[in-house]
Amino acid sequence: MRAQREVDANSYAFDEASGVMRHHIPQQSEEMWAATRGLDRITSDVTMLDMAQSRFAQIADAIASAPEGGVLIHCEVGKDRTGLMTMVLLDLVGALEDVIAADYALTASGLAGVFAELIAKAETDARRARLQEEALCRAEVMLVIHRLFRKRTGGAESYLRAAGVSQASLDALRRRMLDGASRTT
Repeated sequence: MRAQREVDANSYAFDEASGVMRHHIPQQSEEMWAATRGLDRITSDVTMLDMAQSRFAQIADAIASAPEGGVLIHCEVGKDRTGLMTMVLLDLVGALEDVIAADYALTASGLAGVFAELIAKAETDARRARLQEEALCRAEVMLVIHRLFRKRTGGAESYLRAAGVSQASLDALRRRMLDGASRTT
């Protein structure tokens, strides 16, 4: 989900000979980056969901059509763009909003080292403060984003279908995510 400039600056750690298939589907365009620059997190994410709907659909199709086995989705850090795609996927399989928010909040511990390094390298107090806030990965922020997403789109199935994802792909996504998983709510 990384932009090409992110890939150019920090390429993937494997090559095609490793047997790992890679699909590079940038979630955002430069136009989207410009449209979300300076917005608060919630407004930025809702704008991304609106502007990048076709890209979310491409990512969903790539996951649905992947060979059997694990699938890794990620952006540069693994928090915002990855968090939104994960929210869409979890919503698709009927995860409760509290589960979606708690899953997002787990990102804070997983990225603690990354954010510590970014904060230490921050060149201004304003950037340091923004990074400290971003590092928290607040569950309540994801709750608001998820609620707005469902209110605006009707949920992941209608959102992805409106962008051209077939019912067969949606079914494949659900099977991939739920086969072998506990289906308790």
